[in-house]
Amino acid sequence: MSTGAYVQFNGFQSQNLQEIISQEILPTLEKRGILLSDYGNHASQRSLRDPIEYWKKKKVGQLGFNESCIQACAARINDLMTPAGRYMLDTSYGIKAVFERYLAQVQGKSGYQYISNGDMIMALLIKGYRLRFTHHGEKQVNPEVKAKYRDLNQIHLILNPHLRS
Repeated sequence: MSTGAYVQFNGFQSQNLQEIISQEILPTLEKRGILLSDYGNHASQRSLRDPIEYWKKKKVGQLGFNESCIQACAARINDLMTPAGRYMLDTSYGIKAVFERYLAQVQGKSGYQYISNGDMIMALLIKGYRLRFTHHGEKQVNPEVKAKYRDLNQIHLILNPHLRS
């Protein structure tokens, strides 16, 4: 599933990003039975969040997306990843863990910068990456991504900064 890339993405003004999310991306996902919030997909059988909770939060505009976080992730995704012909073994949740460390390092901080699963998924969708929300017929909270890391050694060092010389 892909919503198509927003090719001219250099960071949207917050209002534009909110419109893209609420008027384009979320309706596309909902038509496919995917209920995405900052948590991930509420429609998964393994979800810790109820689909009714999604609709209540959506009605009052509180799905929890952090626009500045989505923009930061989308601006840096291509630093570490590239589209590929097959789905990664890593899900959006694993990619999120890499990006939490990477964004902190880019900003000269130690540790990590928190990113919600839903914000990472939204950034991947904005950049045009294909996501698979089902596996063996079951809806997943954390979709698989049709991509690959550009440099696995770089990813290893991001996750293990103590190994740098």
